[in-house]
Amino acid sequence: MADGIDQRSYLEEHFTTGCILCGKIQYLEEIKEYIIKTYVKNGLLKMIRPTYSKRSLSVVTESHYRRKEILESVPDGEDYYLAFVLNGEVTYTEQVKEYISTYVEKGVIELEMTPYSKERQYIVGQ
Repeated sequence: MADGIDQRSYLEEHFTTGCILCGKIQYLEEIKEYIIKTYVKNGLLKMIRPTYSKRSLSVVTESHYRRKEILESVPDGEDYYLAFVLNGEVTYTEQVKEYISTYVEKGVIELEMTPYSKERQYIVGQ
């Protein structure tokens, strides 16, 4: 990598990333439980403030605000939003992203993730 930082050091550094999902509650619960069982309980990642809402959610940092257009629409009666912030090594966060992507590919949820950051990230409602 650039600036003399080797890739292994970067992958072992801890970052935060916000995840916003939209879909049926059963899929959101499956995803949340899998992350907790596989990563949180094993001390690999921290899941900060998992939040459910019928209204769209956003993730805010001290210096950056990000929300994707597809998640701005009002969900129908069965859809919910789930937002949470993951803190840990990039390797594990990328594994979570790959797992969630299987649900996205099936078309049962929508996903938006914020860029990796060293800053704290906060979940806010609309």
